[in-house]
Amino acid sequence: MILHLKSLWDYLDIRHKRYSILIFTLMIIVSLTEVISIGAILPFIGVLTSPESVYQHELMLPIIQVLDLSSAEQLVFPITVGFIVAVLIAGIMRITLLYALNHFERVVGTRLNMDVYCRILYQEYSNHIGRNSSYIVGLITKKTDVVIRGILRSTLVLISSVLILIAIVSMLMMVNTEIALGAFGGFGLIYWSVNRYTRKRRAINSQCIANEHTNMIKTLQEGMGGIRDILINGSQQFYSSLFHNSDVQLRRA
Repeated sequence: MILHLKSLWDYLDIRHKRYSILIFTLMIIVSLTEVISIGAILPFIGVLTSPESVYQHELMLPIIQVLDLSSAEQLVFPITVGFIVAVLIAGIMRITLLYALNHFERVVGTRLNMDVYCRILYQEYSNHIGRNSSYIVGLITKKTDVVIRGILRSTLVLISSVLILIAIVSMLMMVNTEIALGAFGGFGLIYWSVNRYTRKRRAINSQCIANEHTNMIKTLQEGMGGIRDILINGSQQFYSSLFHNSDVQLRRA
């Protein structure tokens, strides 16, 4: 996996590398806004259930002084507005990050598809003789997309999730170290167990998806290309069964 990521990074041009750094910076900002929005829940719930205790909290003193508040009830409106603003900012930042990830994936995917297609077109004629056209069609239409979604996007999402995880765990550590460590260790053990249990199956499914997608394209090409012979021989059921079997196996995987 590390070698695949290094190869993909070397493949990117300087413009794409700069964009990826921008995305990483945006991930850090999103992780911070997530922590702020989560942290805003506590004072919001507190001011609704027990405004007096929130009013007397030492962390509220700067807000009380700036807004010149004289009673606990006056805290409800500014705390509510602050909570709504924090949630909206966090949501906007998540949407912005999602847009940036999709844009990056689209641009790199288009370039990769074009490079594969052009390399095929510019090869010598002798290289094309006897080559399985179904494999080429599958390579361009599906397998390059697997590289983009399976490696590039998954890695970016993983980095984003890890940054958010670190930020949230750090906040929880400041609140209660023992509970934070227990929760982190418990969920970490669960994810590790699931990943270990499903690793082999994922590898088998990935190979199945690649093979069956090629078979589907091959069946389509043979069916459409030899439609006259199929109509004469009445072999529609044979090709329908081939296509159906490949489609079922692919979707199951």
